[in-house]
Amino acid sequence: MSNRQGTSPPATVDGCPRKEHSQEGQRFAGVDWASEEHAVCVVDEQGRIVEGRRYAHDERGIRALCARLLGLAVKLVAIE
Repeated sequence: MSNRQGTSPPATVDGCPRKEHSQEGQRFAGVDWASEEHAVCVVDEQGRIVEGRRYAHDERGIRALCARLLGLAVKLVAIE
């Protein structure tokens, strides 16, 4: 039983509390992972494309991909 009075428990995902927050100003990325190169698309909270690029499947390319995602302040990445 909850010790909170008059409130319902927070929504959960797989038993973990879900954080409610605004997506305003956030960026998200999708990565199409492949054996020779990776296609990356970064979008804003409205789904508008911020940037689309390809990165080689080698150490230099992966480092560049990660650095770019950090530089664009991407909050969530989906890999296919």
